[in-house]
Amino acid sequence: MMNAKKYLGDLIGGGLLVAESRIVARTLLQNLSDAEWKHLFEVENILQKRSRHSSIRYARTIRRRITPLGKDFMQALLEASD
Repeated sequence: MMNAKKYLGDLIGGGLLVAESRIVARTLLQNLSDAEWKHLFEVENILQKRSRHSSIRYARTIRRRITPLGKDFMQALLEASD
């Protein structure tokens, strides 16, 4: 039960993270391997967070939020105006 609460808190806590969500959506639409995903967020720090741990935490949270919404949603997110 503790893991479920932690996961739920991770998903519902914090803001919408629109800019970061667009970056994550772009990578998800590219169907990258786990190694490529890890490299982008840990090594290249494409979210520009202060630490690689923060980058990974944000990326995983956003991935969990938007993956169930499907590819059409992700594409619309990329095409939406600010």
